[in-house]
Amino acid sequence: MKKASKILLTIAGIIGLIAGIGLMVAGLVYGLVLIFGGATALPELAAAIQEMLNEMGSELDANAIAWIVNISIGLIMMLIYGGIGLFELITGIVALKGAKAKKKGILIANIVFGVMFQNYFCIVGGILGIIGLNKENNQSQPEPEPAPAPAIEEKKPEPQPEPKKEEPKEEAKPATAPARKDWFCPNCGAHNEGKFCAACGTKKPE
Repeated sequence: MKKASKILLTIAGIIGLIAGIGLMVAGLVYGLVLIFGGATALPELAAAIQEMLNEMGSELDANAIAWIVNISIGLIMMLIYGGIGLFELITGIVALKGAKAKKKGILIANIVFGVMFQNYFCIVGGILGIIGLNKENNQSQPEPEPAPAPAIEEKKPEPQPEPKKEEPKEEAKPATAPARKDWFCPNCGAHNEGKFCAACGTKKPE
C-alpha cells in the first residue's frame, strides 16, 4: 500500500509542478502578448466602450480604448493562469511531500487538493498512504501483556492453644507431731519441761 501510494504521489507531484509552472508561464506570456501585441483582443468590447464614452463626451480615440482593453484582459488572464498555476504548483509540492510523509495530515491534504483539481493520482495516493500508515502503526504497537493471575493466598493453619500442663499436686505431707519440750536432766535424771532442770538447775542440753 505504502509503495503504491509513494509512486502515485510522486507522479502527481511531478505533474503538478510541470502544470503549475506551465500555466504561470503561459499566463504571463499571454498577458504580455495581449498588452503589447497591438491587435485588439476583443474588438466588440472596445467598440461598445468607445460608443459609451462618446455619449458621455469623452475624447478618447479607438486606439487608446483598445489598449486599455488589452491591458485589462492581459492582467486578468495573467492573474487567472497564474492563480491556477500556483495552486497546481502547491498541489505538486504537497504530493511530493506526501510521498515521503509519515503523518496523516499531509496525506489528507493530498486528498483535498486532488478533489479540488480532479487529480486522481493525489486522491488515490493519499488514501493508500493513510491505509499504509495505519497498518504500520498497528504492527509497531506491542500487544498488551496478559494481566498476571491473582496469587492464591495459602491459608496458614491457625495456631492451636497448647494444652495446659497440669501442675503436679503437692502431696500432702503428714503432719509431724510437734517436738516434745520435755526432757530428762542428764545430771540428776529429773523430768523437766523448761530450759533448766528444776531439781539441780542444769541447763537443758541442745
